[in-house]
Amino acid sequence: MTCLRAKWLLLVAALLWGTGNVANKSVLEDIGPFTAVAIRSGLAAFVLVPLALRDRSAPAASGWWRSSIALSVLFTCAVTLQQWAYLYSSVTNASFLVNCSTVLTPLIAWALYGHRQHRMVVIAAFLCLGGAAAMSLAGGPLQRLNPGDMACLASAAMYAFWYIAQEDHARRFGKATATTCIQCALCAAFVCPIALGAEDITPVALLRAAPELIYLGIFSTALAFSLTLLAQSRVSATTAAVILSAESLFGAAGAFVVLGERSTFIAVMGAGLILLGIVMTTVAPDPAQAARQSGNSSFRKLARRIVSAG
Repeated sequence: MTCLRAKWLLLVAALLWGTGNVANKSVLEDIGPFTAVAIRSGLAAFVLVPLALRDRSAPAASGWWRSSIALSVLFTCAVTLQQWAYLYSSVTNASFLVNCSTVLTPLIAWALYGHRQHRMVVIAAFLCLGGAAAMSLAGGPLQRLNPGDMACLASAAMYAFWYIAQEDHARRFGKATATTCIQCALCAAFVCPIALGAEDITPVALLRAAPELIYLGIFSTALAFSLTLLAQSRVSATTAAVILSAESLFGAAGAFVVLGERSTFIAVMGAGLILLGIVMTTVAPDPAQAARQSGNSSFRKLARRIVSAG
């Protein structure tokens, strides 16, 4: 798979996440956030089992299980914090604060792991954050931070660490569907006891929430996260975070089609900034791809020297 094709897969994942934002919010009218996370994750794991079994037919490299469990913990924290935050945070605050992962990803990757980032990709990350801020402010001024907003910031940080860890996992092990299935299954296992103990769950409420849960489980979770992991075997965590910020654009489009919401001039300008950032990221050389090409070039040079010596 080429780097460009991987970026297109990330755009598809952003489309699935963005169109699921409406369902992500409306599902809380019937069930609690922990119940929503547990069911959508469990459904995603169930759907992925046949593909995961085929993915696991080849022997896994040493450390796959340990890495998958670590990814599952980050995944669970990010998704659960974001879903819980919607109970207390305004849509304006939540949309902006969760998108902080776009900038946190390159900062954490550089500060903690020494990952070098291409200048255009870093600029694109800040453009996307500015675009997300403009789109959020179009819905009203940012309000004073409350516990839900702090949860959004924590979720953004977890997503940033998850992007970075997933990049390393995808390159070392692959097995996108098997890993995603494990992540979703463990997430459901972690969150289910909390949902049963803290929230009222009734058959009537579950039946009303079923359409949203089916879409979230199959498309926004099983398919979207599998595509993300598959793509990150070819692109860096920063590139993935920037392209996936297109979720804001697709979310706004979904709200326009489903809810009849209209965008203001500021929101359109914000969308333009996000599009510009994504285009810059698409045309910029990805650090991960450049490193692989450099490594391949060095290998070819070494091979030619060996042949010449022989």
